[in-house]
Amino acid sequence: MYQLGADPRVAKSQLPPGRAGTRATLQTMQRLAQDGARDVTVREAAVGIVRAAGIVGHDFDGEIRALYEYVRDRIRFTRDMDRVELLQGARYTLEHGFGDCDDKATLLAALLGSIGHRAGIKLRAIGTGGDGFSHVYPVVSAAGRTLALDATHADTALGWEYPHPSQTMDVPVWPT
Repeated sequence: MYQLGADPRVAKSQLPPGRAGTRATLQTMQRLAQDGARDVTVREAAVGIVRAAGIVGHDFDGEIRALYEYVRDRIRFTRDMDRVELLQGARYTLEHGFGDCDDKATLLAALLGSIGHRAGIKLRAIGTGGDGFSHVYPVVSAAGRTLALDATHADTALGWEYPHPSQTMDVPVWPT
């Protein structure tokens, strides 16, 4: 796994196989989302995005929707290099405007966390067949409901989830 952080250095590490590798990836994403949520540049971007969308104060559902739509529509989906898993920090993805599903998920969790949406946010990895995990997106639980925030595809509606994953694994972004 290669990790692109807020600085231009790239760190390299080996992932264990199978579920342990997926868990390690999710834990790295968790740390990157937490770091991004504490980054003032990410916070300023989040506030700018919700303001530009016309969201009034205390409209928390509107904030979630505006940040989701921004990541879905303004961050270009770009695959990783062949046989290399890249994990970008939230600020890197925001500044460069591209990333794959894990980068979009990390950015969205960081943007939400930077303006106080921390409770109930998880990173959800899913398998769509076979033994491995192939996709990840954040979910938020609030007011007795769980809302998927899969911002990977341009035509994906807020709340849409893959209907019958072969397996799932959730990692909370912030401990409750």
